[in-house]
Formats: sequence, structure tokens, C-alpha cells
Amino acid sequence: MKPIAPLLPFLLLCANLGAVDKVPEYAITDRYAAAPSMLLRAGRDGEVREIWCGMDPGRMRHIPLFLETSLFGKVRRGDSWVDLRTLPYRHTGTRPGFIRLEAEDGSLVIEISGRKRAPESPMFVRYTFTRPVDLRLSARFKYPEFTQSSRANDSAGIAEFRTLWRSENPVLTTTAGPRLVIGTAPMGRTLSIDNAGLEKDLDGVREALVCVDATDTAPPPGTSPSYAQSWAEALGGTSDPASEVAMTRVSLSSDNPGLDRLFSDSLDAIRASQFSSGDLMADIFFYRDSWLRDGTYTMIGLALAGDYGAVDRYFDFWTAQRDFSVGGEREAQQPAIAITGIWYYSRLRPEGKGFLQSSWPYVKYYCDYYAGRVDREGMLNLAEEWICFIPAPSTWPNAEVYSGLRAAAKIARELGHTGEEALWTGAADRLQKVFLAQAFDAGKGRLIPMAGPAGKLFTDPDYPKA
Repeated sequence: MKPIAPLLPFLLLCANLGAVDKVPEYAITDRYAAAPSMLLRAGRDGEVREIWCGMDPGRMRHIPLFLETSLFGKVRRGDSWVDLRTLPYRHTGTRPGFIRLEAEDGSLVIEISGRKRAPESPMFVRYTFTRPVDLRLSARFKYPEFTQSSRANDSAGIAEFRTLWRSENPVLTTTAGPRLVIGTAPMGRTLSIDNAGLEKDLDGVREALVCVDATDTAPPPGTSPSYAQSWAEALGGTSDPASEVAMTRVSLSSDNPGLDRLFSDSLDAIRASQFSSGDLMADIFFYRDSWLRDGTYTMIGLALAGDYGAVDRYFDFWTAQRDFSVGGEREAQQPAIAITGIWYYSRLRPEGKGFLQSSWPYVKYYCDYYAGRVDREGMLNLAEEWICFIPAPSTWPNAEVYSGLRAAAKIARELGHTGEEALWTGAADRLQKVFLAQAFDAGKGRLIPMAGPAGKLFTDPDYPKA
């Protein structure tokens, strides 16, 4: 896959864990490793700091698992333990979706990876030492209230947690998260486990594999008694070969190396953020949800870069759902953005007409809905979906509905649906007329962000001059 939109590594300070564990915040050196439906964020010290499980149609548009965590190792030195996070490391072989850290003294290599090209894959953390060591693995969750139960099974080398989805709006999201399994090879012995995490020892190892699995695939498809090794066996390894990754990358060669790097990094960014379902996170730093608006704009960039497979998966995901976006009908302009994107993409994609035919039921469903609302309401009251339940039609969402209706009329004409073309063109004309009457302030010479009928204009108290 060849994505778009720069995804800057994120941001702030790392804190050491003491007797009371504190999950560290973002550091500017943090990286993401990716599998089809999972992501791990890790620092340059090799500590795993976030565990994500991705989108699928059965879980709406939300991330069903997001855990801020601290997963790291210690090695025995005499009567004490050396925290592996305290060693200085350098990146050697790190690439999009794959992290490889080597201790500066050469004693240890940490690799964090997944099989992105497999139908499904957990994430793996591999520790490789130059001599046998006693390794103590620690995992702590910042919010243990979002792990519902825990159990250990050392015969399979696993710790299992039932998770809950954390959200500020439980009405709109799935509350049950997936099963999270942390497995090791060798199996080791569990010292402690509770809803806040676990601690386990692996004695005399030169190599240790940690499997972080929230795929809800049980049992893993391999045959080894070790849960982690069974997954690695079934996948034929724990990462995609670098040669395969390089073959699928789009690059830019210009006289501006900074521009070339920005282009490459922008494409690589979404490589780690599009799940196997095709859906895409709007933002991996704050919202941790998915919207048609954000995803469609990103997909237009992907289409310009020629990554038609990724864009096809995205639109397949959304057109099968028949849903407005996160927020339900209070996000009612977002399918119109998708319809604009569908039309634009069809102009770039080989077999564009076939793509429009497959998207037609979705286009018709929503544009009939928009035409009906325009007939009843004129400008549509869509502002509350994002801006604090503002009690008036607002300008920018109506502009997006207008764009969607115009794009849909073009799609209908392309496919020979003359009745729908006329219906949606008429609705766009009527919306344009009322838009110009209500949303343009001749005195100010510009559009009013919070437009409405006379006497019903909304003034944002924080921005009264808007």
C-alpha cells in the first residue's frame, strides 16, 4: 500500500516507571509498527507505549481497543535488574511499520513488527541478546479499568485480558473490546497478573519473542505449544521482508531532497494507519476515531499517488456500511464528502465507471436523502454535529452537501440515470439559491460561518466578529 498525508511522529516526555508505574507520554522519537488491524507505538528506548486494535464493520467506526501501556524488559545483573530502557540505542533498519533498535554497546537488538501483508497478524517484539540472560518482562496499563479480567496460562506462555473500549460517548461506540493476549516464547513463568498488567520471567534466553495479539483469533493458526511461536510459524515470520516493502513504495525524485522526503514520509504515514478492513483513522494522536471526511480527503491523495488498491478498500468499507459517520445523523454532511471523493476517484482510477457502478447504491441512498431534506428545509441544520450543538444551519457543511449533490448528478449522468441526475441537480440548484440568500453577508462581503434565516443567526460568544 502507498499512503498519503504526513503523519508526524508524536511527542513529549518519557517517564521512568517506579514502584507506581506511570505510562510515559509521547516523545518526538516515538515510532509506530503495524499489522493489518493492529498498531504499536514504541519509544527509542524500545518500550511499547500504546496498543491499538483496528477497524472492522462489526465495530462501527471506532477503534475497539486503545490502551496506553508500558511494555518493557529488564535483565538480571548479579542481585539486581537492569532496565533495558536505560540503555542507549540507535535505529538500524527501521522502516515504515517496522522498528529495529540496536543497543550502542551491541549487546541487544529489539525488533517490533507485524506481518502487514498477511490477512491478519498480531504484533511482535523480539529481543535478541549476544549472550544468555535472565529476562523479566513487565507490562502495565495506564487505565486498568479498561481491562475487564485477566488470567495466565504458562503452558501456552500467555497472559490474557478481556478489554473494554474507552470513549467519552458510549452511546455511539462499541463498549466491549477484543481479547488481548500477551504471549512469549519461551513460555516463561508468570510472577504476577491483574487487570493492571503482568510480570513474568524468562530464564537463560538469548532470544525472546513477545506476541501482542488483539486480533480476536483463537486459537492461533500454528501448531506450536507456544502461543507466540504458533503465530510466528503460521505467518512464516514476524515481519514483512524489506525487499517486499521496497517494491511497493512510490517515490519522488526532484531537485529538492526535503520535498522528496516529505512525499515519501507522507505516503508511509498512512501505511501504518489503514486497517485491513480499508478504514482509516482520522487521527492517531487525539480523536482515535474514523470519519468519512478525514479519510476521503486522504484517499484522494492516495489516488493521486496511484494506490488504487488502498482507496478501493476504503470506499468498499464505507459504502457497505450505509452510515453517516461517527456521530450519526449529526454528521449528515459526511456522506456527501464521500460522494465527492467517489466521483473524483473515478476520474483517476482505471475502470472508473465500474467503480461508480459498485458505488451507485450508496450514492443514490444518500443523495435521495439530501434532496428530500433540501426540499423540506432549504439550508440544512448540520452545525451541531461538530460545533457544540449550534442551533442554526452552518455554511461549511451545507457547502459539502452541495458539492456532493453536484458530484452525484455527474455520477448519475455517467451511468445513464437521467431521472436521478435531474432530481439531484434540482436539489443542488435550490440549495445554492437559499445558500446565497442566507449565508452571504453583502455588508461584510463574505460568507457567514453560522448562517441562518433572518433573526436566527448564531453568534459564537468566543468569536463574535465571525
